[in-house]
Amino acid sequence: MSSASRLVFDTSTLVGAVLRPRSVQAQALAAAWEVAEVIVSADTLAELRQVLSRARLDTYREPALRQAFLAHYEAMTWLVEGIDAVAACRDPQDDKFLALALSGGAQAIVSSDDDLLSMGQFRGVRILTPREFLDQCSWLR
Repeated sequence: MSSASRLVFDTSTLVGAVLRPRSVQAQALAAAWEVAEVIVSADTLAELRQVLSRARLDTYREPALRQAFLAHYEAMTWLVEGIDAVAACRDPQDDKFLALALSGGAQAIVSSDDDLLSMGQFRGVRILTPREFLDQCSWLR
C-alpha cells in the first residue's frame, strides 16, 4: 500500500450507497476513492456480502446491481489481513470496523451507524457520518 490516507466504510453506509446511488453515502464513497485508500477486512467484506444478498433488498435494488456494486467495491479496496481483535463498541458487531481501522492505519471510519457514531473517535481514528466526511474530506488531500 502507498502512504495515502486510509478510510473504513461501515456496512450501513455501503448499503445506503448501493440502494441510493445519488445519496450522500454514495457521494462519500466516490469522494473517498479520489482522496484515500478504502480498506476492508475479510470480516467486513463477509458482512457486506451477506447483507447485500438479502431478498428483502430486492424491492429497492435488483440483485444483479447489488452484486455489481460488491464486485466493484472489492476491486477498489485494499484488503488488510492480520487484524487484531477489539472490544470497545456498545454493539459488538461493530468492533470489526474499529479493529480494521486500527490494524489498517485508517484515519477515519465513515459510518451511518449510531453505535459507532456515538463514539466520535476511537484511539485517534475519527468516526464521521457520510455528510461530515464530505464536508471535511479536504483534510485528506
